[in-house]
Amino acid sequence: MNKLRIAMISLAALFTSANGFAQDATEAPAQRGFIEVKTVVEKEQRSVNEAGDEVVQLVTAEKVLPGDVVIYTVTFTNISDEVADNVVITNPISENLEYVADSAFSPGVDVTFSVDNGQQFDALESLQVERDGQRVAAAPSDLTHIRWRMRGELAPGAQGFGRFRARVE
Repeated sequence: MNKLRIAMISLAALFTSANGFAQDATEAPAQRGFIEVKTVVEKEQRSVNEAGDEVVQLVTAEKVLPGDVVIYTVTFTNISDEVADNVVITNPISENLEYVADSAFSPGVDVTFSVDNGQQFDALESLQVERDGQRVAAAPSDLTHIRWRMRGELAPGAQGFGRFRARVE
């Protein structure tokens, strides 16, 4: 079977209105080459069931306010008949969102971050920014992008995902 080389997929800042807040967030597919990428923005809805137990569900983030935490889920699917390797997906983080520390995860994927608008990527603890003329460790509020790099191949029809939380400023 032939291998399909996928270099990189960059997603536009999805689900932001003119003021930068996620307002009418629905599924928005972005197809690039042979990998289909879909991003969904949700938030937690808490309720109490008949037994008195708290139930937490993810619901579409139709309206959010400053201070709300939203959950981004990026799903990528190999829609070709060939194996894809070197799958890399780059997500910008809107200026009106602050990444929630330690919230990014994805099985079988390395997650790295950028503080310079996607020019360089590394683990958060390795990134530095300049503050008051000094190089200091980057904080979650300094992040501009998240990158998801698959460690292995993505078979035809196979799917992967990444998820992270961000607080609306």
